[in-house]
Amino acid sequence: MSIIVRFFVAPDDTSAGLALQSGPGRAFESLSFGNFDPEEAVVEWECLLVGGSSWELIEAGEPRIVAG
Repeated sequence: MSIIVRFFVAPDDTSAGLALQSGPGRAFESLSFGNFDPEEAVVEWECLLVGGSSWELIEAGEPRIVAG
């Protein structure tokens, strides 16, 4: 199954959560990508960018889900 994910940066969790209803639209610049598991990808990217292991991130409660 292919999933298209739109990535965007919001100034805070509340703003990010509001984008759940209608998408990031014009309020936030976004990029669309597909064919991967977003949660696994975020953990892997964070490990690559800041170091550490995936288990350390998961034990620390990452990735956080702002809106589901």
